[in-house]
Amino acid sequence: MSQIPKWIGPYVIAVGAGLTLVGGSLVRERVDLGTKPKVISAQGIKVENLVASRDQEIELSATEYFTQLVRLVKSEYVEPIAQDMPLATGAVRGMVASLGDTRSVFMDADEFRAFQSAKAGTFEGIGVELALLSAGQAGQVSQAALQPTGESGPEEALAMSAKIPKLTVVGLVPDGPATKAGVKLGDTVYAVNDHWVVSSDVLDEFSAARKQFQAKKITAFELNTLRKKLKAQTERALLPLKAKRTLVVGTNGTVSVEWRRGTTPLKTAMQKGTSKIPATANGAICLRFNAGGSDALKSALATKQPIQIDLRNNAHGDFSEVKKALSMVASTGNYGYVRTEKSSTATPLTLNSTAKPASIKLIVDASTRGAAEIFAIALTGKGHAKLEGGRMGGELQIVDTTKLPDGTGYTLVTGEYSLNSPVAAKKKGGKE
Repeated sequence: MSQIPKWIGPYVIAVGAGLTLVGGSLVRERVDLGTKPKVISAQGIKVENLVASRDQEIELSATEYFTQLVRLVKSEYVEPIAQDMPLATGAVRGMVASLGDTRSVFMDADEFRAFQSAKAGTFEGIGVELALLSAGQAGQVSQAALQPTGESGPEEALAMSAKIPKLTVVGLVPDGPATKAGVKLGDTVYAVNDHWVVSSDVLDEFSAARKQFQAKKITAFELNTLRKKLKAQTERALLPLKAKRTLVVGTNGTVSVEWRRGTTPLKTAMQKGTSKIPATANGAICLRFNAGGSDALKSALATKQPIQIDLRNNAHGDFSEVKKALSMVASTGNYGYVRTEKSSTATPLTLNSTAKPASIKLIVDASTRGAAEIFAIALTGKGHAKLEGGRMGGELQIVDTTKLPDGTGYTLVTGEYSLNSPVAAKKKGGKE
């Protein structure tokens, strides 16, 4: 690694957040060995020199520091390491998972391929969009819940279940396997192939039973029977992202799923396949916000007829495509704001457009989320469109997608959209 590859940039961004942890562990190793560590400065973070002489202090940039980490692992690991890519990919996987954000997720090559295809309207698996949802958690979950590992042990499952939201259906392909099996928006995944999907259900059930026992409404025998049942259930537990992968990746094989609709169970057996969101439905354009997705809108505008846009079953999309689509149908002006928690200012979403606002009807429901929901709010907020349908998903995060050289990729939340300035609201003491 005499030269830093051009693709290293995205990795360094992700790895940078972990420098303190890595450096700390290396310093601890020196302490345990009874030697006093020398330190260096890497962009304000004090860590010891990893490869050079132990008595030398030098300055390293984050990129150089990452390169030295790779060198250290390659030189010290017990077996030869032929390629650097797995090391870099592993670093990104760990950094993204450490964010504990349900919308910032690392995906292996197969998952990323299926994700990109679904953004364009072609779905693998059972034809659903799934998300981790839980009221009041604002998309934050335990770090362990986002690790794409296999089945967990009973103790791990129970420890995490209090923090993990439920794997919930947020979109359905109209003629997909899940829709044909009777699955509906809002249904949650309880078990996949007879493996319980970790959630708070087990602790909720046991907690309720324990209260009943303390109130002498059930016997110790009944409580112990439930304990044994739940122990057996957790011994065949599956982490949510592993369950999600099973349901949305691949086009062959049968999968059995137990769903929950409130407290009502629904058991299904579905054949995986390929299912598509149609280009049009009942005269409406099924607009997608993937690269080039707005081309269909451009074609429709050429007809100079009232336009209907179906934004349902639309949970993922690119913000850049939202802006492109807006510029086709909206006049010059401000259409909202983008903010981050780390900034005291909000960036206006400003269009410099020559388009003349057309007569537009947007068809929406709870499956309208993310980029599609931002598009709908921006247009209706300026009076350029009318909504038809139910309440939208309430998810206004801007999510960037990055593909890595080995075919893997990740999503990263980079901002949140608001029609009105959130900064001004805070100054006035109002709610966002």
